[in-house]
Amino acid sequence: MSYENLGQPCRNFCFFASELIDSDPKDGHEKYVLSTFVAGGVGRIIFVDTQTLEGEDIEIPGDEGSWALMYLKDYGKLLVGTCGHYGYLHSLDLKTRTWAEPLRLEGQTYIWNFARGKDGNVYGSNYPGCILVKYDPAAHTLSSAGRVGDDPHNMYSRWVYTHPDGNILVTTGCNTHEIFYYDIDQKTFTKFGVMGDEVKEATKDYIMSLNYDGTYRFYDPYTFEPIDEPVDKKTMDTSKIKNPAVLAKLNSIKNPPYADIIPGRTGGHMHTLKDGRVIGIKGQDYFIIENNQIKFDRVPVVPPPTSLMTLAVDPDGLVWTATGLGQTICWYNPKTKEYWNSSVITPHGGEVYGICPYDGKIFFSTYSGGDHVVYDPKEPWNQYDNINPKTLRSVGEHMIRPIGKSHLGPDNNVWTGWSALYGVYGGGISRINTKTYEVDDWYDLVPKQSVGYLAAGKEYMYATTGGTTSGMRAREDEFYLLRLDMDCNIVWKEKFALGQLPECLAVVNGYVFMSLRDKNTNTSKIKIYRDDTMEELPSIELGVMGDDKKAANAVRALCKYDDKTLLAFIGCEAVLIDAETFQITKRNEIPAPTGVYAVAPDKTVFFAIGTTLYSFRFE
Repeated sequence: MSYENLGQPCRNFCFFASELIDSDPKDGHEKYVLSTFVAGGVGRIIFVDTQTLEGEDIEIPGDEGSWALMYLKDYGKLLVGTCGHYGYLHSLDLKTRTWAEPLRLEGQTYIWNFARGKDGNVYGSNYPGCILVKYDPAAHTLSSAGRVGDDPHNMYSRWVYTHPDGNILVTTGCNTHEIFYYDIDQKTFTKFGVMGDEVKEATKDYIMSLNYDGTYRFYDPYTFEPIDEPVDKKTMDTSKIKNPAVLAKLNSIKNPPYADIIPGRTGGHMHTLKDGRVIGIKGQDYFIIENNQIKFDRVPVVPPPTSLMTLAVDPDGLVWTATGLGQTICWYNPKTKEYWNSSVITPHGGEVYGICPYDGKIFFSTYSGGDHVVYDPKEPWNQYDNINPKTLRSVGEHMIRPIGKSHLGPDNNVWTGWSALYGVYGGGISRINTKTYEVDDWYDLVPKQSVGYLAAGKEYMYATTGGTTSGMRAREDEFYLLRLDMDCNIVWKEKFALGQLPECLAVVNGYVFMSLRDKNTNTSKIKIYRDDTMEELPSIELGVMGDDKKAANAVRALCKYDDKTLLAFIGCEAVLIDAETFQITKRNEIPAPTGVYAVAPDKTVFFAIGTTLYSFRFE
């Protein structure tokens, strides 16, 4: 049985970093430089000529994108630190537009940002080794300046800043957040501040941190003693602040430059040009501020194809999807082959995990702000004023990553499963009332366990828990299958042995299907329960899971195909399972394993692998 390649409809920019080059060695022009992350592809560096506003697009030699950019004027080079697979350091000769040999520290996947040290070397923050990266631009060599801190559970050194004396400041995370001062001459790390601190700025007058308790804290850059009292980020009460530099900084946070003319009061990657104009990014556009007037335009290069994160099909057959990063959505029309890509749908960075069409609206759940969003495709787009799409109440105080995605419950409301904050084990469930748009949430239904999969039955919601979190390795525990009433009370549960991982869920024909991956035996099965009584029936035994890329017998997704049939994505196959006999009735080979799928009302199956959308129909 065949499948059809529908192309690469999902396209966007995802700007992580920017630099301003006052005089490009290639042509002498001032250039605004951006790095864009390309989920499922290869990242790009974009140059915008600040006079002609023409664009130049250069592909990074390897990896999906770059958080770290630095213009080394004395070398005529642009440094690029990549993510999210290899943590390369790339060096671009700006005059010739040629790349030097890529450099990499074994086992590292991110370089977050750069800071120049007094020795002329460039230092970088990293993941997952929690080390301080050191680059010698003269020798073009990359090395480690050492692991930062003593906490073995920390995987992040993020971010680095140049201290006023030319040494380096670096923050660790995500198990313990602490600031360290790295003495380049002595090669020593000295901790200061309080637990939870994260450096945000370093000047000759202060070192500023944003603590995880929600306060701004300021320290003397040489004694490391506190300056004034902490200031709550929410209230921004500065009445007790005496230091004039600190007060000026806090006032600039309360009243950001140009906030009165930038929609939503915020813009990113802002730089002042030589002629006094200001350039920056808002969503998928760039803007220029001149004479207190703002003008928006599209970035002058073509957005690259990006991976498809989630799929859903509305009642009219329109396929909705979202990019793997960049907070944009996309629709694809199977009848006309047309597609459309949006600007960002909510102010917080990240991506859309959950997509749930209902009653003419599209409901979204997003990382990293823990946001819920509703969009009416029939109404004009006005995200800047939070009208359409409209960001509803966030659950970001406790939960930020909607790993369980979003599902329509038996109450016709939208339910979403979440994992907790960075460095915190836990998670829970949220619910959007599709009529009032009110949001309810339930945190830590099972303490220190996230909610990875959801499914709706006739009267109940079902959920599986797990140990996934952001910023730390997955936690091992005894996880659960939960049955929840419409007030999210646990009315039934089953605990699984250590090493047994309950995962995908679907409810079809009065039966609850759940895939179980057993790490102890490297086997996989689909467990079956009666929806009304939770009586357990014999499982569908799938056997030993493959350890190669095809992942034979590993279940990536379960969903309802029709009232009598379960659709399962297992290894490199999509299969139909009769929900009365529990036998596989049809198979369709697919190019690679995937958990990104949707079934249209006409029974067309859509699925995505990387940046490509596919479809097929069972014969």
